[in-house]
Amino acid sequence: MQLVLDIGDGQLHVGGMEVAAAALAELVLLGRVGSVPETGFMSRKGKHKLVVLSADPVGAPALDGALVAMMSMGTKPRDAFGILPKVWKPVASAVQEALIERGVIRREGRFGGLRSSLWIVDGAQQRDAIFRLNAAWLTPEAVSDIRDAVFVDLMRNADDRFNRGAQRPHGVENAPVIERDWYPPEICDALIEIFAAERATAGPGAGYES
Repeated sequence: MQLVLDIGDGQLHVGGMEVAAAALAELVLLGRVGSVPETGFMSRKGKHKLVVLSADPVGAPALDGALVAMMSMGTKPRDAFGILPKVWKPVASAVQEALIERGVIRREGRFGGLRSSLWIVDGAQQRDAIFRLNAAWLTPEAVSDIRDAVFVDLMRNADDRFNRGAQRPHGVENAPVIERDWYPPEICDALIEIFAAERATAGPGAGYES
């Protein structure tokens, strides 16, 4: 996800919400995070909250960081909108460090600093990521890997710099969170909540919430 957040001239957007949403979506696919209907006097019809189904380590620093951050909030179901700002920092840090270690990117400035910037070092790996996105975006009827479907929906719900105008025909408020029946019912509600929260929190200046 980080590699396709291109802002030109070899530089990448350093925001964390898109990457954090990708981590939460992967945890849903792995069966570590699920959703339950919102309950209570103020509950909203069709609204779901996220819950940790298993806090056992995955073995991937970004995903494990997200799980630890979610568990630090307590065990009760939480709104995805409130979870993303809590998990972005360990997720974004782990993703950046992994890409730096692999020689894919370099970072100028300290992580989370106001002047921090990310630069592509290995253009081939970025091109591979963009090719994968393009293939799924342009021929959605041919998508067979659910992670490619998630990749498309993460980008559709990113801010205007990255969503390829996907929200423009509808308006941001009315654009559907997902447009295709890609997901099985048991995970669809959780993914919708994550994508909706990403759309609400991603944007210029939204990269380093505390």
